[in-house]
Amino acid sequence: MRTQRLSILAFAVVLMVSTILLARPSYGVPYLSRRFQTGCQTCHSVVPKLNQVGLDFKARGNRFPDIEPESTIPLSAWIGGRYENRTDAHVDRAWINKVEIIGGGDIGSRASYFVEWRAVSLGLQNSGELSDRSGRFEDLLVALDLAESTSLTVGQYRHFNQFDNSSRLSSSTPLALGAAVPGERQPGDSDRQAALRAYSPVGRSPSFMLTHHVPRSAPGANFADGWYFHGSVPFPGELSIPLTEEARQRASFELDGRVKGFVAEAYYRYGLSSAGGQAFLGRDSQLYTGLFNVEPGRWNTTFAIGTGIIDGEADRRLSWWSEYRPHGRINLGFRLDEASFSPTAFTLYGDFQIPVSRSLLWLLVEQRFRDEDNRTIVQLSSLF
Repeated sequence: MRTQRLSILAFAVVLMVSTILLARPSYGVPYLSRRFQTGCQTCHSVVPKLNQVGLDFKARGNRFPDIEPESTIPLSAWIGGRYENRTDAHVDRAWINKVEIIGGGDIGSRASYFVEWRAVSLGLQNSGELSDRSGRFEDLLVALDLAESTSLTVGQYRHFNQFDNSSRLSSSTPLALGAAVPGERQPGDSDRQAALRAYSPVGRSPSFMLTHHVPRSAPGANFADGWYFHGSVPFPGELSIPLTEEARQRASFELDGRVKGFVAEAYYRYGLSSAGGQAFLGRDSQLYTGLFNVEPGRWNTTFAIGTGIIDGEADRRLSWWSEYRPHGRINLGFRLDEASFSPTAFTLYGDFQIPVSRSLLWLLVEQRFRDEDNRTIVQLSSLF
């Protein structure tokens, strides 16, 4: 235990020192803040959670209406370390879990691209061993404006648009959004090939997606307000450049031309609040997800439900989480997760952020309470 604590302390010191040494004269994170010469708190209430300016910026295709962007290298980096204690599994470990390269920009006047590549991607198994998926793409996409409020997105990305799972402030994904249904298993499929045919709202798949935004027509309405409609066709597979032998097994480049099914999503956004749902229709399964979020100011609460139907049998998952931001750099939250097949889980978490030489240190502490699966998680990340 003493050795483990020393390794955690050493890891924290190395990460903090590397952040100070690598930080450049930039305003916030990632590269978009350099491009528009503005701070991270312009678009974020607490990084990575977007505020109203950030939502409007995203709805405009990552553009400010009256600011000419500066020329800059379209790259940022995100280095993260993690400590986990799984009491019931007798697992206690600290490690560098991710190194991400993030980039993006415009392609002419009507298209843009975004890339988020994990050069290091290590996850902890219940055995205490690390699983290596280094080289996978979190996102790899091109978006094309077809009309003023209509766009086409091609590439690999998450399919649930109402709530961006990448912007969550907890370490773990809400159970209702992590629900999944299996895909059609073909003769001779490996476990990995079968898993790639599954569908989850926060899972990533190579896909085509058509998006239409109907703005709210009212005086003083925010640009991001109004109805959103998304139609997606996901394919089994994963776009990756595996970097290790293990990653070639766990994160191999795969692409299957047979579609998983069809995804339809609709939601209404009013300020920071929203309500809507998504339906996945596959050959032998369906998955329905609904989400309602209220955010009047420093406080927000969200309720989500996911119901999968497999061979006529329904599987329901519920999540409710609420967060309070006492300060622009601090967030406190809790979440309840309940499923028809497992005990209720209660999760407490806190985010603390420290600007360092115009870069950012992000400390996240999370404690989960669930029968026979209690976990303590500490994450320290550097974004620059």
